[in-house]
Amino acid sequence: MPSRIVGADVKTATATADAALVAHPCRLRGLIVAGGSSDGSVIFYDNASAASGTAILTIAVNANTNESLNIPDQGVYASNGIYADITNIDRVTVFFC
Repeated sequence: MPSRIVGADVKTATATADAALVAHPCRLRGLIVAGGSSDGSVIFYDNASAASGTAILTIAVNANTNESLNIPDQGVYASNGIYADITNIDRVTVFFC
């Protein structure tokens, strides 16, 4: 009998500026943020094309540091997709399914 994998595949998306990271319904499962030369932040919106609508997560990052976050259970549901509004951040990578 073949083995069976349960659950959804986790995928990644990376941005270095404001961007639509996911253009369909998904669950944000985790992230890694590389801070820039000054303190910064990333606001994640439940939106596939713009920094508007419902903010589902905001994370602040100190200058020249990295932050990571594993979101427990099923993650944060985004019914429209995920848009990242980036301020003073070198790079953000999200894990979603």
